[in-house]
Amino acid sequence: MKDQVFQSQKSREADFDFNPEVAGVFEDMLERSVPYYHEVKSMTASLIRYYYEQEAGTDKKMIYDLGSSTGALAHALSQKFEGTPFYYTGIDNSPAMVEKAVDIFSLNSVCPEHKIQFLCDDIISFNYENPFVFVSNYTIQFLRPMERLPFLRKLYQSLAPGGVFLMSEKVLENNSGYSRAFQKLYYDFKKENGYSEMEIAGKREALENVLIPYRADENIQMLTEAGFDYIDLYFKWFNFASFIAIKKP
Repeated sequence: MKDQVFQSQKSREADFDFNPEVAGVFEDMLERSVPYYHEVKSMTASLIRYYYEQEAGTDKKMIYDLGSSTGALAHALSQKFEGTPFYYTGIDNSPAMVEKAVDIFSLNSVCPEHKIQFLCDDIISFNYENPFVFVSNYTIQFLRPMERLPFLRKLYQSLAPGGVFLMSEKVLENNSGYSRAFQKLYYDFKKENGYSEMEIAGKREALENVLIPYRADENIQMLTEAGFDYIDLYFKWFNFASFIAIKKP
C-alpha cells in the first residue's frame, strides 16, 4: 500500500507513532523515505552472513533485530543465507508491526533451516540469550538520549567475543552548513519519490520530539564508550549512516 499517512490533518497534528496505519504502509514509507534502503538492507545482511559464518559456528548463536518492524531484514537474511541455518529474533514494541511481520511470513515460504521468530517486547529490558549479532536499523535514534549509552553497554556485555553490532541511523553533521545542505537534499529526494511539501513538513513536525539524531562522530564515540573495540562506517549518504562495531574476539 502507498504511504499517504501525512496527507491527513490528524496525522500532522500528532507525534509519530508506529500504529496500524503506519504498519500497513511501512515498507513503502521506507522505500520512499530512506535513501538506498534496499542497498543498505542487502549490505547489512551480507555483513551478518560473513561474520556469522566466520565466528558463530554451529552454536545456535542468535541474530537479534532491534526494532524489527515488518521483518524486512529477516527476508533479506533468508535470501543471503540460501538454506544455510541461522537463528533470528526480531523484537519490536509495536504490536501492529509485529502482527504485520508475522502475517507476511505466514504468507511466504521460509526455509526450515532458518529459525525466525518475532516478539513484541521492549528492547531495553529484554533478556538477550546467546547473541552473536545485534542489528539496529534506524531504531537507536528513537530512544531517549539518556537511555542510549546504557543500552549499548548492555548489548556489548551481552555479546559473545567476536560479536557484531550493526547500526543504521539518521545523522547530523559537524558543520551546520553541511547539515542544512544535506537536509535540503534529503527533502529533494523525498519530493522525487512523490511526497508533497505538506507531507514532508507534516512528518518532520511529527518526528520532531520523537526522533533525535546524533552526529556520526557522536555515534562512534558512544559505541567506543559502550566498550566496542573496532568501529567503522560501512555506508553513508548525506545525513544517513551505517556503522559496524565489533567486540574483540
